[in-house]
Amino acid sequence: MLAPSFNTVPSPEPRPRYQPLVIVLVAVVGGVAVDRFWPLSLAAWWAIAVGGLTLWVVPPLICHRPCHDAVRWLFFGNVALLLSVAATAAAWHHCRWYLFAADDLGRYTRDKGQPVYIEAIAVEAPRAVPTPAPDPMRTRPMGDCSRFAVDLAALRNGSTWQPVSGRTTLLVQGLPPKIAPGDRLRCFGRLDAPPSPRNPGAFDIAARSRAYGVLSRLKVQVPQCLTMVETGGWLNFARVLDRVRAGGNRLLAEY
Repeated sequence: MLAPSFNTVPSPEPRPRYQPLVIVLVAVVGGVAVDRFWPLSLAAWWAIAVGGLTLWVVPPLICHRPCHDAVRWLFFGNVALLLSVAATAAAWHHCRWYLFAADDLGRYTRDKGQPVYIEAIAVEAPRAVPTPAPDPMRTRPMGDCSRFAVDLAALRNGSTWQPVSGRTTLLVQGLPPKIAPGDRLRCFGRLDAPPSPRNPGAFDIAARSRAYGVLSRLKVQVPQCLTMVETGGWLNFARVLDRVRAGGNRLLAEY
């Protein structure tokens, strides 16, 4: 008959998980939220970030040996470091959301499209836009179209080309044209602002585009309105990256 064994080794107690990056994530999200609803100037955010780093360095210099207020000083330093992280995230959001170049063409767009003749550089290859399902509420049927991002370079103003900047989304009706990243294009189209939500709970396309630094949309009726001015060349890094991304998307679609 087998006797029970009492020589079992007790299992160690589970240690509490320590995840400091969660606290850092909360500080980053808080900095972005504060700048979105109560924005400060970019200089103010950088001043807070540098001040927080300075205060973070002070406690180790003061508490280089054990003292009565060591824990208090270390807590103060950690709070200063998190404040610096939040201010850095707020400064990044401020640059992405509020700061645009003076000649950014998106600053002068309207809700109603305006005819323009623009020279731009392709950032990515055109991607086909899926045709939406038939909807009796849709007044205009959508056919085949493609979409890609371009960086604006010049605007035809009378008989001269005026330098401009900014990124826009180019929407072309018809099959995707043979364009690669880095190609320089000239196109006739209509330039307008991304639409804001007009119904409660509707998706805010304007806010999403603004988060990517896009303040305008360029619509081209037919691919014949696009003219190739100069190719980007095979050594273009954006072209190589776009081919790798296209191959990855194709593999994801297959498997």
